[in-house]
Amino acid sequence: MKNVLLLLFFPLILVAQTGEPVSDTSYFVKQGSLFYEVKTLTYKDGSEQTFKTLIGDTATLIIAARDRLTSKAATFAVDAQFTSKFRRQFTDVLRDADAVKALTGQDPQKAIQDEFSEPFLSGGWTVKRDGITSTVTFTLNAQGNLRYAINAGATKQAVLIGRALRLKNYPSNGTDTDVYQLPGGAWINLDRTVVLRPPGNNDPVNRVAQPATTKKG
Repeated sequence: MKNVLLLLFFPLILVAQTGEPVSDTSYFVKQGSLFYEVKTLTYKDGSEQTFKTLIGDTATLIIAARDRLTSKAATFAVDAQFTSKFRRQFTDVLRDADAVKALTGQDPQKAIQDEFSEPFLSGGWTVKRDGITSTVTFTLNAQGNLRYAINAGATKQAVLIGRALRLKNYPSNGTDTDVYQLPGGAWINLDRTVVLRPPGNNDPVNRVAQPATTKKG
């Protein structure tokens, strides 16, 4: 009977821990002459999963650390090829939309804005930058174009193309900020220093895994 109860309970654990972890931390511990990696995944509901994996002796740990560094660097290099072009590509697709508008009289970007802008107009949005949270109000001007204002200040242009949004002249004039929607509803820029949230959204913005450190045990 005990085994049956465990089997019935196990799927409930899996359901509670579905989805992407909101944080991922790991560190090394030494027990005797051997090293282990301890990795903890934390989920939105507060549940955690901890895994302890044998690495080996000192020589094996050094090799594993070296391999991890070179592997991560290779991944970063590949990702940078794409993410470093996002701003330019955002501008390019807007230029393409302008060309279509000039040829047809119909604006593809405006059509996307009309389809996706309703949640922005509900009020209650906030933006956090450099640890400071400000209110953001989105409105439509007389021409039906999306605008935003920080802390009830001057309105500025917001360019919405689905799950990507360009805040013109934010945080200051001459500087634009592009943010992208995460599955949980928050919007972030590429280095996550700007977080735009809809009303009532408190979903954790997934953090990069903390650097592994060595603990003596």
